[in-house]
Amino acid sequence: MRCEPADRLVSAELPWETMRASAQRGAGTAPNQDHVALRVVAGAALVLCAADGHGSPDARRGHLGARWAVEEAMRCVIPFARRVVRLEDDPERWPELAELADRLCDEIRRCLRERARMHEANGPRDAVVGAAPVAGNSSLLGALLSRRLLFCWQSGQGDIALIGEQGSRVPFEADAGPPRRMLLHWQPADALGARRLVLLSTDGLALGLADRSAYRAFAEGLYARMARREAQGVRDGLDDRLRAMAELSGEDTSLVAAYVGP
Repeated sequence: MRCEPADRLVSAELPWETMRASAQRGAGTAPNQDHVALRVVAGAALVLCAADGHGSPDARRGHLGARWAVEEAMRCVIPFARRVVRLEDDPERWPELAELADRLCDEIRRCLRERARMHEANGPRDAVVGAAPVAGNSSLLGALLSRRLLFCWQSGQGDIALIGEQGSRVPFEADAGPPRRMLLHWQPADALGARRLVLLSTDGLALGLADRSAYRAFAEGLYARMARREAQGVRDGLDDRLRAMAELSGEDTSLVAAYVGP
């Protein structure tokens, strides 16, 4: 089990409470096939990523696909995040940003395929069988939070939950499936309210709960506790909670989240 404590990442505009956590299924002897990361960009935007490499025919290589998916997504999204920071105060430019965000869907997948191809071409032949399927089948979740905008991407299984004073939603709940395409959602950040939580989780989290309503209750409960400034309590209980869900689901279980509030 690895759980990194929540950090308060203070930018010029937004104080973020962030969390990254991951629990391995079973005894944890195989590599964890999940990978998560976050990055502050230009002091005013935050990029979150989570990936699950479970889609490989050779499960031993899933951890490679997950790590590559996160690294390539970060490499593609960070320059876009800088552009968002520059243009977000001009709403007339938002459609332009949305179009660029949509193009990132193809760019991320292209970069990931190229990463796998280069690994296969340059690695020992007996060590790379299945490398390309690993990269191609990894589920990937991403989010970009800035002061005025929110962008989310998803390919494959897992969940992105958006919770705030104005309600909650799981934007890709009905559409996510096999990672054959990448979906995009974007909106003004304040549509969620002044207090908001963005939660990315691999499918082990939802599979460890009774049903979809239990998943929503988990996400909304996390938001409520963060809104009550109970970050330390969330940190203290997250290890055991994720470990229990990994055992119930039989899947590696990971999350990365960011909360912002006045």
